[in-house]
Amino acid sequence: MMINYMDRSSLSIAAPHMIDELGLTAADIGLLGTAFSLTYAFFQLPGGWLTDRLGVKPVYVIALGFWSLATSVMAFGHHLWHFMIARVLLGIFEAPVSPTSAKIVSEWFPPRERGAAVGVYDSGSKWGPAVAPPILTFLILGFGWRAMFVILGVLGIIVAIGFWVFYRSPEHDRRVSAAELEHIRAREEDDNAPTGHIPWLRLFTKPQTWAMVLGFVAVVWTLNIFVTFLPLMLGDIYSVADEALGWYTAIPFAVGGIGGRD
Repeated sequence: MMINYMDRSSLSIAAPHMIDELGLTAADIGLLGTAFSLTYAFFQLPGGWLTDRLGVKPVYVIALGFWSLATSVMAFGHHLWHFMIARVLLGIFEAPVSPTSAKIVSEWFPPRERGAAVGVYDSGSKWGPAVAPPILTFLILGFGWRAMFVILGVLGIIVAIGFWVFYRSPEHDRRVSAAELEHIRAREEDDNAPTGHIPWLRLFTKPQTWAMVLGFVAVVWTLNIFVTFLPLMLGDIYSVADEALGWYTAIPFAVGGIGGRD
């Protein structure tokens, strides 16, 4: 999750330099953010469907590998449409990360412990943009914004390889004892819980589903505005120097990460 949000927030850190070098505008940066967000939203349902059909490991590794390549491709862009294609690809391949993360939690934690587990992994959506700005600012000042995208892409591919090598489901992990596996597989009794297969379209008939959707719209809308425009705002309106920009940008996300973990 941290790599996911580092990659998507990299555009905002590079944006001032891309504007200066390529003549892009703040509106262009917003358009790139929108292209990513709409694609990401549209492909989350297919991403979840693929995760259920193929399993966590192949979907996560393929998604992470290809979104890392999409991040690296940003280094070779010279026109708005070049970056647009890269951001659309980033949205497509980052989309499965939330469904696969939720699936990992369901595989490794019994129902009573999943809320805390989700809080831990979802805090990565705040720690990623909190950790990224100082590190990415350092890379840009030292090596340039194009090199920064390449380094991020290589890092993601390394993590994808590591996930493929080391991740195991509880049933296939030799470190998990029989007692631990029984604890993980424990189910809380609920006489009102539905049994059997539930068509996912039926979820849209439930008011709880729409409550969560609307809540996420509000949260993610605000989050994406910060992820996309906060560095530009700090530089243009408050004249924050490049050397300090990363640290100031990190503050709201670090606070969000602490809240998500608790």
